Amino acid sequence: MQQDAGATAARIRRAGQRRRVNVIALALSLAAMAVGRANAALSARRSEQHTAAAIVDLEHAHAQLELNVELRTAQLRQALADKDVLLREIHHRVKNNLQVIASLLALQSSAARPEVRPAFDESRQRIRSMGLVHELLYQSEELASIDFAEYLRRVADSVSNSFGAHDVELVVRAPGVRLDVDAAVPCGLIVNELVTNSFKHAFPDRSGRIVVSVTLDHDDVLLEVCDDGIGLPASFQLDTARTLGLQIVNALSHQLHGGVEFTRDHGTRFCVRFPRPACMKAAA
Repeated sequence: MQQDAGATAARIRRAGQRRRVNVIALALSLAAMAVGRANAALSARRSEQHTAAAIVDLEHAHAQLELNVELRTAQLRQALADKDVLLREIHHRVKNNLQVIASLLALQSSAARPEVRPAFDESRQRIRSMGLVHELLYQSEELASIDFAEYLRRVADSVSNSFGAHDVELVVRAPGVRLDVDAAVPCGLIVNELVTNSFKHAFPDRSGRIVVSVTLDHDDVLLEVCDDGIGLPASFQLDTARTLGLQIVNALSHQLHGGVEFTRDHGTRFCVRFPRPACMKAAA
């Protein structure tokens, strides 16, 4: 009996010890979980703090970038405005210098012998046609190109006024066309020479009509000067023409990488065909 009681007591003690061990293990496990949760919460708070700091840094960098962009944009706008002012001043000065040259030629013409005065007057008219380009560019809002119809109209009117030909109708057709100075100057000189030629030779003691037109033919530009005058002599050949005006027309046509043709049907028609400049604008 005593042995059974001792064995029972031993089993009870061992069972108590196991329960205490299990309780301690459970307590340690709960403590580890609590520590893990605390560490996770601390890490989360630190991560949130780092994120908030990064957001603040990004917002500051974005604000600084916007400020730099606004400052640079203002500088570029000012530089562009300064460039426009400089270009206008350049065109204005070129126009004035050409006007001075034309005035000097006029003075020289008045003092020259009568037989050489026409040469001075024609040279002065050529200089005027070049000066008109710079005058229109100076007055235009768009400095890269000019209204070509307005330019041709003023060139043709200037030639007409120099001849005092009130009985000759002058028509210019170039709707919506714009050209830059590199193409406008040679075209203006070509028109100046051909219109001058018509006034000088096409209408001896009679009225008539001169038409200046610009049209587009796919990738080419057609510049035409037509009159209903008496026409060219049957023996006339453009390639062998000895007059300075037609030599200028030939040379400027080549400068435009084009060519010039003429016909004698019901008057005279000159057509200059050249590749369409990249800058050229026309109404659709």
